[in-house]
Amino acid sequence: MTANSLLDLFPDEVAARLPTGQDIAILPIGSIEQHGPHLLLGTDGFWAEALAREIGRLSGGTVLPPVPFSWVGCTNVFPGGIGVREAEFIAYLRAVIQGLWQSGFRRLVIVNGHGGNFYALRAFPHELWQEHRLPVLCIYGSAGCREAEEGVAQAGGGEGTWLAGALRLLGREDLVAALQETTRQAVAEFGDRPQVRLEPTSAREARRLGVVGHDYSHECLHVAPDARLDPDAGARANTMVAERVAAALDDLGAYVRSLPDTP
Repeated sequence: MTANSLLDLFPDEVAARLPTGQDIAILPIGSIEQHGPHLLLGTDGFWAEALAREIGRLSGGTVLPPVPFSWVGCTNVFPGGIGVREAEFIAYLRAVIQGLWQSGFRRLVIVNGHGGNFYALRAFPHELWQEHRLPVLCIYGSAGCREAEEGVAQAGGGEGTWLAGALRLLGREDLVAALQETTRQAVAEFGDRPQVRLEPTSAREARRLGVVGHDYSHECLHVAPDARLDPDAGARANTMVAERVAAALDDLGAYVRSLPDTP
């Protein structure tokens, strides 16, 4: 099967797909924020988009354009960071999901690549169900896929490896090469996996308690440079996550069809 971008479809193509059971809509969500001096501002969005496209490829689902703007807290003190208030982000997301349902999509999947959305996207599915009886599946990061997480941990590179693998799956070898070079430069300047801590202690405690606008006092605090960056390991890990999610979509369809009071 192949993924289908909603932007590339004509209205009659969507109308023809839905009655055949191709009612999967996959919405990637990222952020625009600093991820250290060596990673892209679009790190979270590229990761979510690659996962969404892989899930779409495996399931035949329709992939939506990524939502780039969400809550980023104080990471936007660095150049290029753009965030929106959490309430505004959720209101926008609610309207998008309602629009997809009205268009005839029934298996609604959100793929979130941004850590700052952790609390918002834990509450959002429950609130959407309570308010509108709309079921939606939210996938956070690696979707708890242990094999993928262990693969990245063994290879090394951390978030950089996830990103490089996502870019490879998206065919952005130009950005993979740029990422390898900026990582090399950052390691030379700051060291390999430098240990950076928030000061004072109260700031560290605030960060531990939640993503609540904590202050990044050092450019390597968010994601430290790691010389073990491995695009191939990242691509394999992302594909494993997509396989895990795609395998659950038949069950999601059965669940949605069993609901007596969906709109």
